[in-house]
Amino acid sequence: MLDPTTIELADRRRCAAMIAEDLSVLDELLDGSLLWIHSSARVDDKTSFLAGFGSTGPKYLEIERSDLVVRCFGEAAVVNGVQTMRCLIQGEERHIVNRYVNVWTEVGGLAKMVAWQSTAVPQR
Repeated sequence: MLDPTTIELADRRRCAAMIAEDLSVLDELLDGSLLWIHSSARVDDKTSFLAGFGSTGPKYLEIERSDLVVRCFGEAAVVNGVQTMRCLIQGEERHIVNRYVNVWTEVGGLAKMVAWQSTAVPQR
């Protein structure tokens, strides 16, 4: 059974692994059935999402989460929040703010992310 503390820590590990481009940690945290929907509406599965690291994809320099709400429902959890990122995209530094929802499930006693959906927060 998942609990908010376990999910919050797993999501924090996800952010740190994205910054470090630690594919082994991401592989551990992301379920094989992952569906990652970017704020641009581009869709990745686990394989294509991981393939974006270290190539032409964004280089995450900083990821901060706020307004985090974790709701657990037995073997599933839904996380809502705002993610503020500083990243390099094609050599240009960008500041991106997304409102997101992600879904976690318990697989073999471990929390695994199965879905991500983000929406860009308009710049003011």
